[in-house]
Amino acid sequence: MSLTESAYAPDLRSVLPDLQHEDADDEIVADLARALRGPAEKCLVASGDFSATFAGQPHSAGISPAEWNLSDQVALAQMHAVCALAGCDISVAHTGGCTPLELERLGLGEASPAVLGNAISAARSAGSKYVMAELAYDSVRKCAGAAEAAEQLAGQAVQIADSNVHGLLVTIGDADASPAVVRALREVTALPLAVLLGISPAAAAARGDDWLAELCEDLSGQGVACLGLDCCCVADLEPMRDVDQAVRGCRMGVWLRISDEKTVLAACAEQEAFDSAAPRGRVRNASAGRRGLIGSLCASREFIRPNVCSLGVGFTHADAGGLVECLERSRA
Repeated sequence: MSLTESAYAPDLRSVLPDLQHEDADDEIVADLARALRGPAEKCLVASGDFSATFAGQPHSAGISPAEWNLSDQVALAQMHAVCALAGCDISVAHTGGCTPLELERLGLGEASPAVLGNAISAARSAGSKYVMAELAYDSVRKCAGAAEAAEQLAGQAVQIADSNVHGLLVTIGDADASPAVVRALREVTALPLAVLLGISPAAAAARGDDWLAELCEDLSGQGVACLGLDCCCVADLEPMRDVDQAVRGCRMGVWLRISDEKTVLAACAEQEAFDSAAPRGRVRNASAGRRGLIGSLCASREFIRPNVCSLGVGFTHADAGGLVECLERSRA
């Protein structure tokens, strides 16, 4: 079934006028595409995943993340503002898990314009140079087949088409599904795409030397501007080196998202050089450890030169200041 023939097509078309946002500035969209694709003159910083912050609040018990866009829009805007004040270049809207199917299952189908519009408005209110919307494949894949999940993401992209975002961040745990997902999105949007994949070291080794290069060539050919990994453990950092080498040959940039505090602290212990604010042997707390790792990764030519760096689940929005501070040091 095509997107226009799906049961959600009437809702998608009716949503567009309701958002009532100005079109994103074409020059800013083009500028973001260049920044994502590289080569990187400097590493951009994107706001992180606020899920852990919200989930830890007593008032959030039993409330789905999508509903936070209705009940906690002010809090979302405040967290985006903190990140922007700390120096984040990209505000990523809290739109993951908000496909038409998922919202229908939550009983929020009719509230879809408000769920998406509030999330994007909160991100835009921070005043960051760029605003991106997140599309989460794994979330909808739990309740739909692979083809339908890709179509649902395309449907969500249609819904936010006029909401003044400058690009889309697509998280896909199953790397094999990424070409089909990108094809579905490219049928409905020309916005810059950044794709974060899930690639375990074991899976990468089992697929052979050419698999990642061929995947990168496929995604680049479909116009993906930036490719990266969501690093959830220390072992995930090793495939990142392979990703860095593969994407550079395909004219794509690199996005690094670090999503687990243990990853940061363990990797810090393995790094030879530490940020001056957290020298080796004197890491007093998790925040200092985070800054030490991020600074080391971005400064080390033996690792990578990411176009974008962000923090994921396991961090708070306050860590954005340390991230920006370390990146500035690594550029000096």
